[in-house]
Amino acid sequence: MTQTPHTDPSDSAGLPTNDDPTRQIRFTRAAEASARREMLIRFIWPDGLPDCQPTVTRNVDEAALQQHLEGIDASLVKRIDRLELDVLGIRSLAYLIHPATRSDTPRLAMVHAGHAQQGNFIKRDYHDSIHLFLRLGFSVAMMHMPQRGWHGDATAELPNGKKPNLGSAHDAIVNLPNQDSSLAQGAGFRPFLEPVIACINHCSTINGGDTEVVMIGLSGGGWTTHMAAAMDKRIRLSFPVAGSYPLYLRNRDWGSVGDLEQIFGPLYDENIASDGSGGGVATWLEVYALGGFGQGRHQVMVTSQHDRCCFRGDPENTVDTFRKVVGDCVKLLGQGKWEHKLDTTHQGHMISPWTINDVVAPIVHDL
Repeated sequence: MTQTPHTDPSDSAGLPTNDDPTRQIRFTRAAEASARREMLIRFIWPDGLPDCQPTVTRNVDEAALQQHLEGIDASLVKRIDRLELDVLGIRSLAYLIHPATRSDTPRLAMVHAGHAQQGNFIKRDYHDSIHLFLRLGFSVAMMHMPQRGWHGDATAELPNGKKPNLGSAHDAIVNLPNQDSSLAQGAGFRPFLEPVIACINHCSTINGGDTEVVMIGLSGGGWTTHMAAAMDKRIRLSFPVAGSYPLYLRNRDWGSVGDLEQIFGPLYDENIASDGSGGGVATWLEVYALGGFGQGRHQVMVTSQHDRCCFRGDPENTVDTFRKVVGDCVKLLGQGKWEHKLDTTHQGHMISPWTINDVVAPIVHDL
């Protein structure tokens, strides 16, 4: 996660912006929240959530466990499939781990490893969450952000037939519409989010209908969890960990400004007037609320008070400024639940044992 500020106001909407969280959610009724969700979806996909399906290679168990999924308990695994998708010239790879003992109800847990900058494998930090879900009979999808982890820099072609010019920064992915004028303004978010949608589509297809979906992710994976849950109502439970802060908190010492996908002005701009006009497609507080809004839905945002990397800080000056605003909004909508949990158990940038055992497990066990 980038630590230095972006200075181009066209990118960042001039961070920080409006610091009044009570003026950053433009819906108070369920119909208004649904309309905002649809605006967010169509900013990225003008035709609505895609019905895309990945290319599937079944039974890659041995190679996957020896390489990318090293350390996963093979006794909990029935088989592993590889899911591949090409989105705007950027190839995505995910592994779908099927449990040795499947639950009676089809279940999918998406574990998003974000940047995973220390190698192309799933680090030990993620093993506890994977094993928890496998023991509960979930199929588990393991994912990275574009051009990170096991993806490397694999690219194909843009719709205009050209190779995308990406370098090593995620900013270039968000700015892909600048390389192909046929793309909508928000199309650069597709390589981050479409693999999640495709994986859910695939599991719904093979399960012959509805699938209970849970998603958890760290850092860039936390960002992906926030965004995917805000748009796809099929994600019933979501646990974004150290994945974001509203824009007005980004330039403080304890926060990370983030890459362009985190601060893109046309999407997140918080400059909303007292009459509700202005602002981006969906402010961060609206994204949070949409992640928890919906019948039977629940989002728990987790941050670490002592995180050495991203979105740490004294809660009185960070999460306490918006926790009640977002939670009360979802309560007022009458559908779903949103809450925040503060992890004080470590100083790392990780999905901690406390998060798995004290936050995730009790909620998932009640499904």
